[in-house]
Amino acid sequence: MDYKVFQNQYIVDNKQHFVEQCLQVKESFKDKDTTWSYHEYNIFSLTAGSVYFYNLFKDLKNIIITELPDQMLWMQAWVNVHKNDSVLDWHNHQWDYHGYISIDPKNTSTEFEGYSIENKIGQIYFGPGHRLHKVNVHSKFDDYRITIGYDITTDPMMDTGCLGLIPLI
Repeated sequence: MDYKVFQNQYIVDNKQHFVEQCLQVKESFKDKDTTWSYHEYNIFSLTAGSVYFYNLFKDLKNIIITELPDQMLWMQAWVNVHKNDSVLDWHNHQWDYHGYISIDPKNTSTEFEGYSIENKIGQIYFGPGHRLHKVNVHSKFDDYRITIGYDITTDPMMDTGCLGLIPLI
């Protein structure tokens, strides 16, 4: 298995705070989609004053550094806020590593080629980039499905065009 799923109790315990702050980020983008504008920002920069996101960043950074020790690493991260009929179809990420954090994933799974992850509040997925995946909705929902996506590179010269690329030190 070349991917891992971690369960983060801090997200579970503070779900409503994360939901509210993710929705605030979405609102700040007005008519732009926060998913497809991923290269214009980093969710951790936009929520820099939040104790909740500070603690989440520390937890995510610890996972990444444990999985990829002794490497120079850069990360971009964005929020996905989707209605029932606008979840992501097949796509991949042209990065060394990719992951996502389930804030309020509803009754969904993320299907990768060869395996599927049943999404639960507080899960942090970490795996290789360049892997096709999509979201499957198992039960319709009326509000928003919220996750945070992130990509990691070990190449500081990677041409990402990403304004939100930050180092992990």
